[in-house]
Amino acid sequence: MYVNVTQVTQAMTNVTWSPGSGARSYITTLMSPRGHAKCHTLDTHCLMGCITCGTNYSVNMVSISSTGHESECKYRGFSSSEDKTHIVKLYRRANNSLRVYWSSLGPQMQNHTVQLYGTAANYTCIAAGGSKYCDIQEETCGDVYTVVAAPVGQNGIKVGFCQPRTYSVPCPGGNAAMVVSRKRRSVK
Repeated sequence: MYVNVTQVTQAMTNVTWSPGSGARSYITTLMSPRGHAKCHTLDTHCLMGCITCGTNYSVNMVSISSTGHESECKYRGFSSSEDKTHIVKLYRRANNSLRVYWSSLGPQMQNHTVQLYGTAANYTCIAAGGSKYCDIQEETCGDVYTVVAAPVGQNGIKVGFCQPRTYSVPCPGGNAAMVVSRKRRSVK
């Protein structure tokens, strides 16, 4: 049986697994020193919460047959990520390019991906670990962009829950972009 764990948001984890031979239902538990989350299902997937960001945890799988026989497997070594990119700024440069600058908590060695979504065009930039900015050659000026700067994990997958920020970028004559909105969520 294989188990695949994907962090969907800072508080939600999707666990999928291959079906066990003769299994009728499954109990999946994510366990960490800070707590646990449990799911009992007939499916081979479960969306679970309650794993705090930056936490090491294990996955416990119990396959239950139609006769009630249980088979248990433990998988260790999972770690939940967190959005460490906490400051993102967008500047217009003299050569009609845009510079996206970010500041991250923790080590700066992770690669980052920067995505700009505009009404006229979309842009993507990959920055090597240790870099704090990305330059993008803009085709038209005066657009409104939604910007997402996110670290890329060791597995090559970007952290998918970094908060987007929307900027209005003026044409040459001004070099600062105006923040239109920062989509924040409340965490309780």
